[in-house]
Amino acid sequence: KKQDRLHVITGSVPNPLSLPPGCAFRPRCPVKAPLSDTDVPALKAVGPEHLVACWQYG
Repeated sequence: KKQDRLHVITGSVPNPLSLPPGCAFRPRCPVKAPLSDTDVPALKAVGPEHLVACWQYG
């Protein structure tokens, strides 16, 4: 099975002991859905063994 290289995401990873309100990825997100300011998206399956927690996958 071929592994593709991961896309580098700019910014800093938040401290897991002091996460920001809403989506923890929001400060690094290029889209920033309005809901991400206050709500954490649920995990959703988008493929075999692939989960995503993102408002863009509604």
